[in-house]
Amino acid sequence: MEEPVRVPRPPIPAQHPTVLTKHGDSRIDPYFWLRQRANPEVIAYLEAENEYTDAVMAPVAKLQDRLYAEIVDRIQQTDESPSSFFKGFWHYTRTVEGLDYEIYCRRKGSMDAPEQVELDANQLAQGHDYFELGFVERSPNENILAYAIDLTGNELHQVRFRDLTSGEDLPDVLEGVYYGAAWSADSRTLFYVRTDMAMRPYQVWRHVLGTPLEEDALVLQEDDERFELSVELTKSERYIIFSSSSQVTSESRYLRSDNPTGEPVLIEARRQGVEYSVDDQENRFLILTNDGARNFRLMAAPVGRPGRDSWDELVPERNDVRLNATDVHINHVVLGQRSDGLQRLEVLDCATGELYVVDQPDPSYTAFAGSNPVYDSSVMRFYYTSLNAPWSTFDYDMNTRERTLVKEQPVRGGYNRADYITDRVWATSSDGTRVPMSIVYRRGLTMNGFNPTLLYGYGAYELPSDPMFDATRLSLLDRGFVYAIAHVRGGGEMGREWYEDGKFLNKANTFADFIACAGELIERGYTGPRRIYGPASPGDSRQERRRATHRCGPQRSSGPLRVRGRAGPVRRRVDHNARRDDSTDGQ
Repeated sequence: MEEPVRVPRPPIPAQHPTVLTKHGDSRIDPYFWLRQRANPEVIAYLEAENEYTDAVMAPVAKLQDRLYAEIVDRIQQTDESPSSFFKGFWHYTRTVEGLDYEIYCRRKGSMDAPEQVELDANQLAQGHDYFELGFVERSPNENILAYAIDLTGNELHQVRFRDLTSGEDLPDVLEGVYYGAAWSADSRTLFYVRTDMAMRPYQVWRHVLGTPLEEDALVLQEDDERFELSVELTKSERYIIFSSSSQVTSESRYLRSDNPTGEPVLIEARRQGVEYSVDDQENRFLILTNDGARNFRLMAAPVGRPGRDSWDELVPERNDVRLNATDVHINHVVLGQRSDGLQRLEVLDCATGELYVVDQPDPSYTAFAGSNPVYDSSVMRFYYTSLNAPWSTFDYDMNTRERTLVKEQPVRGGYNRADYITDRVWATSSDGTRVPMSIVYRRGLTMNGFNPTLLYGYGAYELPSDPMFDATRLSLLDRGFVYAIAHVRGGGEMGREWYEDGKFLNKANTFADFIACAGELIERGYTGPRRIYGPASPGDSRQERRRATHRCGPQRSSGPLRVRGRAGPVRRRVDHNARRDDSTDGQ
């Protein structure tokens, strides 16, 4: 007689009640002790969780190994990024099979010229248990490389400076530096960011190569704990922009890059709920703002009078279009925008005022402005992908509207995008709102209502769930799965109103949209009532998942349908928003 199969029992964490007080209100958290990463009891509990996971997954261990092998076999580990020409050099990065990090390279004048390795992150990582490259910034004269390394995982970097002529590092070393830096025009002065004790970036400092660190100067400090400070160089390299941003409010200052010791000049004082970002084009600043425009509009102001009173409208607000990014060239502005739930590209011809959308071949896709660093060029570079189209890099002539494929992400194993079909359908939510879905499946699949289907939804932070290619997903599709993305309210797919209609007292719309999408998939025969699943993650609220699944009903869901909304643990929200009193995302 066979022994009965023992069902693993999950470990139960002990309860150690801790009283936490915020804003005069006290609450008891019995699991606060789990934050103590060095506590032996915490480590023992995590090890027990791992053992439980191993036991539960043991019956499918061989399948896991097979899936892992499939996924790795699709990755082109020795590869090279698309090269870009800037100031006499072709710049690119490359990876080598068996090595973990990128190698930064350049060739002078031609890609046939000898390769110069500027920075090999694999060499920098040697001998360290942890390594991460925070940023790499070349000086305007292309002779110095500032690079930031994190050896602990605390996101505070050591910044070093490499002489690209000799290949040797300079004596200058900056410690405790956060992300983001900007060179001045003299190629000797670097602006960098420091954090406070709460890891809030709040200061910008100035370092001059060859001078003692004690002489570094504090340029700007953000004292409002709701705001974070950043610094960047504009594409024209004429101005350094200092930005203070909270969840819903921002403020910027500028400094001529050829005057690094000057005082940053305020563009427009912060006003609660008003956001704006700044770039420059010849003798004017271009300002993307939600001032008087929920979905943002593009404004222009003369450099000498950049305040709001001087703003002129270039691209007005549109109810069905959310502007979210700019890429400025001397005669054109590339606008990142969202409409009909898609991330699209628009081009503004500054000479004629014509505004047009860059056409794309797929019904459901994602397109982002890319990395052409040349300001006075009529060619923009953009990245394109869809659920069945690997990431591709294109150069697009904004005058002739001709595109050139620079590189397509290689997928090993004989991948052919024609073997997979993408659909874009709309579901109707409980209040009549139409909700878009992006779907992919293998060609030849029969819509008989029996296909296993993985339905994904997010719906928070105004973050979109864009339809993008993922080679990992092929292991599902090749086994007969349908994969669908529900672009539910609370995300950023359909403009600011779409986001606001899925938060606070409107949070239920997120779930209603997801449920409607599940129903639409069943109605159209993609899947059946007991064949639809949703991925769960540790960050999800179990109560939310139970509620969503319950509302779908047993006729809709077989697995833990996932709708990610911000209703996580109170502790996480309090910690995150302690310095963000104007946050608009808390539940």
